[in-house]
Amino acid sequence: MENKEKYMQAALKLAAQGQGRVEPNPMVGAVIVDGGKIIGQGFHSAFGQPHAEIEAIRDVQKNGAGTVGAEMYVTLEPCSHSGKTPPCTDAIIKAGLKKLYIAAEDPLWKAHSIANGQKYRGLEVLKKAGIETEIGICRDAAVMLNAAFYKKASENLPLVIAKWAMTADGKIATKTGSSKWISGPHSRQIVHDIRGKVDAIIIGAGTAIKDNPLLTCRESTKNRIAQRVVLCSARVPETDSHLVCTAEDIPTILAYPCKAPPKGLDELQKRGCVLLPLEPMTSAEPSRIHPKSLLNELYDRGASNLLIEGGSSVLGTFMDDRQIDRVIAFIAPKIAGGESGLTAVGGTGIQSMEHALKLKGKTIDKEESYLPERPNITVKTAGNDIILEGWLKDPRKWYQSTL
Repeated sequence: MENKEKYMQAALKLAAQGQGRVEPNPMVGAVIVDGGKIIGQGFHSAFGQPHAEIEAIRDVQKNGAGTVGAEMYVTLEPCSHSGKTPPCTDAIIKAGLKKLYIAAEDPLWKAHSIANGQKYRGLEVLKKAGIETEIGICRDAAVMLNAAFYKKASENLPLVIAKWAMTADGKIATKTGSSKWISGPHSRQIVHDIRGKVDAIIIGAGTAIKDNPLLTCRESTKNRIAQRVVLCSARVPETDSHLVCTAEDIPTILAYPCKAPPKGLDELQKRGCVLLPLEPMTSAEPSRIHPKSLLNELYDRGASNLLIEGGSSVLGTFMDDRQIDRVIAFIAPKIAGGESGLTAVGGTGIQSMEHALKLKGKTIDKEESYLPERPNITVKTAGNDIILEGWLKDPRKWYQSTL
Protein backbone atom coordinates (compact mmCIF):
# COMPACT_ATOMS: atom_id res chain seq x y z
CA MET A 1 0.00 0.00 0.00
CA GLU A 2 1.36 3.43 -0.95
CA ASN A 3 1.78 6.00 1.79
CA LYS A 4 -0.89 8.19 0.20
CA GLU A 5 -3.48 5.44 0.55
CA LYS A 6 -2.28 4.63 4.06
CA TYR A 7 -2.79 8.21 5.23
CA MET A 8 -6.15 8.55 3.49
CA GLN A 9 -7.40 5.30 5.02
CA ALA A 10 -6.38 6.65 8.40
CA ALA A 11 -8.50 9.72 7.67
CA LEU A 12 -11.43 7.53 6.56
CA LYS A 13 -11.32 5.50 9.77
CA LEU A 14 -11.42 8.74 11.72
CA ALA A 15 -14.38 9.95 9.66
CA ALA A 16 -16.37 6.80 10.44
CA GLN A 17 -16.35 7.72 14.14
CA GLY A 18 -18.88 10.47 13.39
CA GLN A 19 -21.53 8.10 12.09
CA GLY A 20 -24.89 8.72 13.71
CA ARG A 21 -23.92 12.13 15.08
CA VAL A 22 -22.98 14.35 12.14
CA GLU A 23 -26.00 13.94 9.88
CA PRO A 24 -27.24 15.67 7.78
CA ASN A 25 -23.57 16.55 7.31
CA PRO A 26 -21.22 13.97 5.82
CA MET A 27 -18.66 12.05 7.85
CA VAL A 28 -15.22 13.60 7.33
CA GLY A 29 -11.78 12.81 8.70
CA ALA A 30 -8.41 14.50 8.23
CA VAL A 31 -4.76 13.81 9.06
CA ILE A 32 -1.80 16.19 8.74
CA VAL A 33 1.52 14.72 7.67
CA ASP A 34 5.01 16.20 7.88
CA GLY A 35 8.26 14.40 7.26
CA GLY A 36 6.47 11.12 6.66
CA LYS A 37 4.71 11.18 10.04
CA ILE A 38 1.18 12.02 11.14
CA ILE A 39 1.48 15.09 13.36
CA GLY A 40 -2.23 15.83 13.78
CA GLN A 41 -5.63 14.31 13.15
CA GLY A 42 -9.30 15.07 13.59
CA PHE A 43 -12.82 14.22 12.50
CA HIS A 44 -16.22 15.89 12.37
CA SER A 45 -17.69 14.62 15.64
CA ALA A 46 -21.24 16.04 15.60
CA PHE A 47 -23.52 18.33 13.63
CA GLY A 48 -22.65 21.95 14.41
CA GLN A 49 -19.22 21.04 15.79
CA PRO A 50 -15.90 21.98 14.09
CA HIS A 51 -15.11 20.21 10.84
CA ALA A 52 -12.37 17.61 10.51
CA GLU A 53 -9.85 20.01 8.98
CA ILE A 54 -10.16 22.43 11.89
CA GLU A 55 -9.82 19.63 14.44
CA ALA A 56 -6.69 18.30 12.73
CA ILE A 57 -5.05 21.74 12.65
CA ARG A 58 -5.88 22.27 16.33
CA ASP A 59 -4.44 18.85 17.14
CA VAL A 60 -1.11 19.83 15.59
CA GLN A 61 -1.08 23.08 17.53
CA LYS A 62 -2.00 21.27 20.75
CA ASN A 63 1.00 18.99 20.24
CA GLY A 64 3.25 22.01 19.93
CA ALA A 65 4.09 21.40 16.27
CA GLY A 66 3.67 23.64 13.24
CA THR A 67 1.52 23.24 10.13
CA VAL A 68 3.47 25.44 7.71
CA GLY A 69 4.68 23.34 4.80
CA ALA A 70 2.84 20.20 5.95
CA GLU A 71 0.34 18.14 3.94
CA MET A 72 -3.26 17.30 4.78
CA TYR A 73 -5.23 14.21 3.81
CA VAL A 74 -8.97 14.85 4.02
CA THR A 75 -11.85 12.60 2.97
CA LEU A 76 -14.06 15.31 1.42
CA GLU A 77 -13.42 18.54 -0.43
CA PRO A 78 -13.13 21.35 2.16
CA CYS A 79 -16.00 23.82 2.33
CA SER A 80 -15.54 27.42 1.21
CA HIS A 81 -18.75 28.79 2.69
CA SER A 82 -19.97 29.82 6.12
CA GLY A 83 -22.67 27.70 7.70
CA LYS A 84 -22.76 26.38 11.25
CA THR A 85 -18.97 26.86 11.16
CA PRO A 86 -16.60 29.19 9.22
CA PRO A 87 -15.08 28.12 5.87
CA CYS A 88 -12.49 25.37 6.27
CA THR A 89 -10.56 26.78 3.33
CA ASP A 90 -9.78 29.92 5.36
CA ALA A 91 -8.26 27.88 8.19
CA ILE A 92 -6.26 25.72 5.76
CA ILE A 93 -4.78 28.77 4.03
CA LYS A 94 -3.98 30.42 7.36
CA ALA A 95 -2.27 27.25 8.56
CA GLY A 96 0.20 27.44 5.68
CA LEU A 97 -0.36 23.90 4.46
CA LYS A 98 1.60 23.05 1.33
CA LYS A 99 -0.65 20.43 -0.26
CA LEU A 100 -4.05 18.79 0.21
CA TYR A 101 -4.91 15.24 -0.79
CA ILE A 102 -8.70 14.92 -1.10
CA ALA A 103 -10.63 11.66 -1.43
CA ALA A 104 -13.87 12.93 -3.02
CA GLU A 105 -15.59 16.04 -4.27
CA ASP A 106 -18.33 17.83 -2.35
CA PRO A 107 -21.53 17.41 -4.40
CA LEU A 108 -23.25 20.30 -2.61
CA TRP A 109 -20.56 22.96 -2.99
CA LYS A 110 -22.54 24.94 -5.58
CA ALA A 111 -25.78 25.12 -3.58
CA HIS A 112 -23.95 26.07 -0.38
CA SER A 113 -21.67 28.59 -2.06
CA ILE A 114 -24.42 30.39 -3.96
CA ALA A 115 -26.56 30.54 -0.81
CA ASN A 116 -23.68 32.13 1.08
CA GLY A 117 -22.43 34.48 -1.64
CA GLN A 118 -19.27 32.49 -2.37
CA LYS A 119 -18.38 32.19 -6.08
CA TYR A 120 -15.74 29.48 -5.87
CA ARG A 121 -15.71 25.89 -4.63
CA GLY A 122 -13.20 24.71 -2.04
CA LEU A 123 -10.77 23.30 -4.60
CA GLU A 124 -10.64 26.58 -6.51
CA VAL A 125 -10.17 28.68 -3.38
CA LEU A 126 -7.20 26.56 -2.33
CA LYS A 127 -5.60 26.68 -5.77
CA LYS A 128 -5.98 30.45 -5.91
CA ALA A 129 -4.12 30.60 -2.60
CA GLY A 130 -1.24 28.62 -4.07
CA ILE A 131 -2.00 25.35 -2.29
CA GLU A 132 -1.47 22.27 -4.41
CA THR A 133 -4.33 19.75 -4.47
CA GLU A 134 -4.71 16.15 -5.56
CA ILE A 135 -8.12 14.50 -5.61
CA GLY A 136 -9.28 10.90 -5.93
CA ILE A 137 -7.20 8.88 -3.43
CA CYS A 138 -9.52 6.20 -1.96
CA ARG A 139 -12.43 8.00 -3.62
CA ASP A 140 -14.70 4.95 -3.82
CA ALA A 141 -14.19 4.15 -0.14
CA ALA A 142 -15.06 7.75 0.75
CA VAL A 143 -18.23 7.55 -1.36
CA MET A 144 -19.31 4.24 0.21
CA LEU A 145 -18.76 5.69 3.69
CA ASN A 146 -21.02 8.64 2.87
CA ALA A 147 -23.58 6.79 0.76
CA ALA A 148 -26.51 8.59 2.42
CA PHE A 149 -24.92 11.99 1.75
CA TYR A 150 -24.41 11.24 -1.93
CA LYS A 151 -27.91 9.78 -2.36
CA LYS A 152 -29.45 12.93 -0.89
CA ALA A 153 -27.35 15.06 -3.22
CA SER A 154 -28.23 12.92 -6.25
CA GLU A 155 -31.90 12.01 -5.75
CA ASN A 156 -33.17 14.30 -2.98
CA LEU A 157 -34.11 11.21 -1.01
CA PRO A 158 -32.81 9.59 2.18
CA LEU A 159 -30.95 6.28 2.20
CA VAL A 160 -33.31 3.36 2.95
CA ILE A 161 -32.13 0.34 4.93
CA ALA A 162 -34.35 -2.73 5.32
CA LYS A 163 -33.75 -4.91 8.37
CA TRP A 164 -35.43 -8.08 9.49
CA ALA A 165 -34.82 -11.15 11.66
CA MET A 166 -35.91 -14.52 10.33
CA THR A 167 -35.55 -18.23 10.98
CA ALA A 168 -33.39 -20.45 8.78
CA ASP A 169 -36.51 -21.28 6.75
CA GLY A 170 -37.28 -17.61 6.14
CA LYS A 171 -40.06 -16.98 8.67
CA ILE A 172 -40.43 -13.75 10.67
CA ALA A 173 -43.32 -15.21 12.68
CA THR A 174 -44.99 -18.55 13.30
CA LYS A 175 -48.40 -19.46 11.93
CA THR A 176 -49.93 -17.97 15.10
CA GLY A 177 -48.00 -14.70 14.72
CA SER A 178 -45.44 -15.41 17.49
CA SER A 179 -42.14 -13.66 16.80
CA LYS A 180 -40.37 -13.06 20.14
CA TRP A 181 -37.59 -13.78 20.02
CA ILE A 182 -36.29 -14.99 16.66
CA SER A 183 -32.79 -13.56 16.99
CA GLY A 184 -30.53 -13.75 20.00
CA PRO A 185 -29.31 -11.05 22.40
CA HIS A 186 -26.14 -10.32 20.42
CA SER A 187 -28.20 -9.55 17.31
CA ARG A 188 -30.63 -7.40 19.25
CA GLN A 189 -27.73 -5.33 20.62
CA ILE A 190 -26.54 -4.72 17.05
CA VAL A 191 -30.06 -3.60 16.08
CA HIS A 192 -30.04 -1.04 18.89
CA ASP A 193 -26.71 0.25 17.63
CA ILE A 194 -28.11 0.58 14.11
CA ARG A 195 -31.12 2.48 15.44
CA GLY A 196 -28.72 4.95 17.01
CA LYS A 197 -27.30 5.80 13.59
CA VAL A 198 -30.48 6.56 11.63
CA ASP A 199 -32.92 9.48 11.47
CA ALA A 200 -36.15 7.49 11.39
CA ILE A 201 -37.42 3.96 12.03
CA ILE A 202 -40.43 2.80 10.01
CA ILE A 203 -42.92 0.06 10.88
CA GLY A 204 -46.50 -0.75 9.99
CA ALA A 205 -49.46 -0.34 12.33
CA GLY A 206 -49.87 -4.12 12.43
CA THR A 207 -46.38 -4.54 13.83
CA ALA A 208 -46.99 -1.70 16.30
CA ILE A 209 -50.12 -3.42 17.59
CA LYS A 210 -48.77 -6.98 17.64
CA ASP A 211 -45.26 -6.37 19.03
CA ASN A 212 -45.82 -3.12 20.97
CA PRO A 213 -42.21 -2.00 20.34
CA LEU A 214 -40.47 1.04 21.77
CA LEU A 215 -38.09 1.41 18.78
CA THR A 216 -35.28 3.13 20.65
CA CYS A 217 -31.54 2.45 20.89
CA ARG A 218 -31.82 2.10 24.67
CA GLU A 219 -29.06 -0.52 24.90
CA SER A 220 -26.69 1.40 22.65
CA THR A 221 -23.91 3.81 23.51
CA LYS A 222 -25.13 6.14 20.76
CA ASN A 223 -27.02 9.22 21.90
CA ARG A 224 -29.05 9.80 18.77
CA ILE A 225 -32.83 9.45 18.94
CA ALA A 226 -34.56 8.45 15.73
CA GLN A 227 -38.06 9.55 14.78
CA ARG A 228 -40.53 6.65 14.91
CA VAL A 229 -42.81 6.41 11.89
CA VAL A 230 -45.88 4.17 11.85
CA LEU A 231 -47.67 3.54 8.56
CA CYS A 232 -51.36 3.59 9.37
CA SER A 233 -53.24 2.40 6.30
CA ALA A 234 -56.22 0.84 8.09
CA ARG A 235 -55.27 0.68 11.76
CA VAL A 236 -53.47 2.85 14.32
CA PRO A 237 -51.37 2.01 17.42
CA GLU A 238 -53.19 1.42 20.70
CA THR A 239 -53.53 4.44 22.99
CA ASP A 240 -51.64 2.61 25.75
CA SER A 241 -48.84 1.37 23.49
CA HIS A 242 -45.18 2.13 24.18
CA LEU A 243 -45.06 4.33 21.08
CA VAL A 244 -48.01 6.49 22.08
CA CYS A 245 -47.13 6.68 25.79
CA THR A 246 -43.66 8.05 24.91
CA ALA A 247 -44.74 10.25 21.98
CA GLU A 248 -44.28 13.50 23.90
CA ASP A 249 -40.62 12.60 24.59
CA ILE A 250 -39.66 10.81 21.37
CA PRO A 251 -40.92 12.07 17.99
CA THR A 252 -43.64 9.71 16.77
CA ILE A 253 -45.17 10.21 13.32
CA LEU A 254 -48.36 8.52 12.18
CA ALA A 255 -48.37 8.47 8.38
CA TYR A 256 -51.72 7.74 6.77
CA PRO A 257 -53.38 7.92 3.33
CA CYS A 258 -54.98 11.34 2.94
CA LYS A 259 -57.89 9.94 0.94
CA ALA A 260 -58.83 7.29 3.51
CA PRO A 261 -57.64 8.16 7.03
CA PRO A 262 -58.17 5.40 9.62
CA LYS A 263 -60.20 6.00 12.76
CA GLY A 264 -58.54 7.07 15.99
CA LEU A 265 -55.94 9.54 14.68
CA ASP A 266 -57.33 12.58 16.51
CA GLU A 267 -57.02 10.91 19.92
CA LEU A 268 -53.42 9.89 19.23
CA GLN A 269 -52.60 13.44 18.15
CA LYS A 270 -53.82 14.67 21.53
CA ARG A 271 -51.35 12.28 23.14
CA GLY A 272 -48.38 13.75 21.31
CA CYS A 273 -48.24 11.89 18.00
CA VAL A 274 -47.64 13.89 14.81
CA LEU A 275 -50.09 13.24 11.96
CA LEU A 276 -48.72 13.03 8.44
CA PRO A 277 -51.21 12.70 5.57
CA LEU A 278 -49.68 11.21 2.41
CA GLU A 279 -50.69 10.48 -1.15
CA PRO A 280 -52.13 7.00 -1.73
CA MET A 281 -50.48 4.34 -3.86
CA THR A 282 -53.03 4.80 -6.64
CA SER A 283 -56.54 6.17 -7.02
CA ALA A 284 -57.74 2.57 -7.06
CA GLU A 285 -55.95 1.92 -3.76
CA PRO A 286 -56.84 4.94 -1.62
CA SER A 287 -56.00 3.20 1.67
CA ARG A 288 -52.39 2.34 0.76
CA ILE A 289 -49.53 4.82 1.27
CA HIS A 290 -47.15 5.42 -1.61
CA PRO A 291 -43.57 4.78 -0.37
CA LYS A 292 -42.11 7.61 -2.42
CA SER A 293 -44.47 10.15 -0.83
CA LEU A 294 -43.22 9.16 2.62
CA LEU A 295 -39.57 9.33 1.55
CA ASN A 296 -40.10 12.77 0.02
CA GLU A 297 -41.69 14.03 3.22
CA LEU A 298 -38.95 12.65 5.46
CA TYR A 299 -36.29 14.11 3.17
CA ASP A 300 -37.97 17.52 3.48
CA ARG A 301 -37.79 17.08 7.25
CA GLY A 302 -34.02 16.58 7.06
CA ALA A 303 -33.71 12.79 7.20
CA SER A 304 -30.50 11.31 5.78
CA ASN A 305 -31.11 7.63 6.42
CA LEU A 306 -34.07 5.46 7.38
CA LEU A 307 -34.47 1.98 8.85
CA ILE A 308 -37.48 -0.12 7.87
CA GLU A 309 -38.11 -2.78 10.50
CA GLY A 310 -41.28 -4.32 9.10
CA GLY A 311 -43.54 -6.03 9.04
CA SER A 312 -43.74 -8.18 5.98
CA SER A 313 -46.31 -5.99 4.21
CA VAL A 314 -44.33 -2.77 4.70
CA LEU A 315 -41.07 -4.39 3.57
CA GLY A 316 -42.86 -5.82 0.54
CA THR A 317 -44.39 -2.48 -0.43
CA PHE A 318 -41.03 -0.71 -0.35
CA MET A 319 -39.30 -3.60 -2.11
CA ASP A 320 -41.93 -3.73 -4.87
CA ASP A 321 -41.44 0.01 -5.42
CA ARG A 322 -37.64 -0.48 -5.55
CA GLN A 323 -37.07 2.02 -2.74
CA ILE A 324 -34.74 -0.12 -0.60
CA ASP A 325 -31.02 0.56 -0.94
CA ARG A 326 -29.42 -1.74 1.63
CA VAL A 327 -30.47 -4.94 3.38
CA ILE A 328 -29.48 -6.30 6.81
CA ALA A 329 -30.93 -9.77 7.51
CA PHE A 330 -30.46 -11.55 10.84
CA ILE A 331 -30.82 -15.30 10.34
CA ALA A 332 -31.42 -17.45 13.42
CA PRO A 333 -30.62 -21.19 13.52
CA LYS A 334 -34.27 -22.09 14.03
CA ILE A 335 -36.98 -23.72 11.91
CA ALA A 336 -40.56 -22.45 12.23
CA GLY A 337 -42.28 -24.31 9.39
CA GLY A 338 -45.92 -23.84 8.46
CA GLU A 339 -47.27 -22.62 5.14
CA SER A 340 -49.06 -19.71 6.83
CA GLY A 341 -46.01 -18.45 8.73
CA LEU A 342 -45.03 -14.96 7.57
CA THR A 343 -41.99 -14.51 5.35
CA ALA A 344 -39.79 -11.44 5.66
CA VAL A 345 -40.76 -9.62 2.47
CA GLY A 346 -44.39 -9.61 1.42
CA GLY A 347 -45.84 -7.48 -1.35
CA THR A 348 -46.45 -8.55 -4.92
CA GLY A 349 -43.04 -10.10 -5.46
CA ILE A 350 -41.68 -11.41 -8.75
CA GLN A 351 -42.96 -13.86 -11.34
CA SER A 352 -39.66 -15.53 -12.23
CA MET A 353 -36.48 -16.16 -10.24
CA GLU A 354 -34.45 -14.52 -12.99
CA HIS A 355 -36.07 -11.22 -11.94
CA ALA A 356 -35.12 -11.59 -8.28
CA LEU A 357 -33.44 -8.54 -6.75
CA LYS A 358 -29.78 -9.39 -6.26
CA LEU A 359 -27.40 -8.05 -3.65
CA LYS A 360 -24.45 -6.46 -5.41
CA GLY A 361 -20.81 -7.50 -5.30
CA LYS A 362 -19.07 -10.56 -3.94
CA THR A 363 -19.35 -12.20 -0.54
CA ILE A 364 -16.54 -11.24 1.83
CA ASP A 365 -15.57 -11.47 5.47
CA LYS A 366 -16.47 -8.03 6.84
CA GLU A 367 -13.26 -7.82 8.86
CA GLU A 368 -11.27 -8.10 5.62
CA SER A 369 -12.76 -4.87 4.28
CA TYR A 370 -13.20 -2.29 7.01
CA LEU A 371 -13.45 0.42 4.35
CA PRO A 372 -15.16 -1.16 1.33
CA GLU A 373 -14.52 0.45 -2.04
CA ARG A 374 -17.60 -1.08 -3.65
CA PRO A 375 -20.89 -2.71 -2.64
CA ASN A 376 -20.17 -6.15 -1.21
CA ILE A 377 -22.14 -8.91 0.47
CA THR A 378 -20.87 -9.39 4.02
CA VAL A 379 -21.53 -12.33 6.29
CA LYS A 380 -20.69 -12.45 9.98
CA THR A 381 -21.97 -14.06 13.16
CA ALA A 382 -23.62 -12.57 16.24
CA GLY A 383 -23.83 -15.26 18.90
CA ASN A 384 -25.52 -18.16 17.11
CA ASP A 385 -27.11 -15.91 14.48
CA ILE A 386 -25.82 -15.08 11.01
CA ILE A 387 -25.96 -11.49 9.74
CA LEU A 388 -26.19 -11.02 5.98
CA GLU A 389 -25.68 -7.48 4.70
CA GLY A 390 -25.68 -6.17 1.17
CA TRP A 391 -26.58 -3.39 -1.23
CA LEU A 392 -29.37 -3.45 -3.80
CA LYS A 393 -28.04 -0.19 -5.29
CA ASP A 394 -24.54 1.09 -5.94
CA PRO A 395 -23.74 4.36 -4.09
CA ARG A 396 -20.97 5.11 -6.59
CA LYS A 397 -23.67 5.82 -9.18
CA TRP A 398 -25.12 8.52 -6.92
CA TYR A 399 -21.68 10.08 -6.72
CA GLN A 400 -21.24 9.95 -10.51
CA SER A 401 -24.57 11.70 -11.06
CA THR A 402 -23.48 14.69 -8.95
CA LEU A 403 -20.41 15.49 -11.04
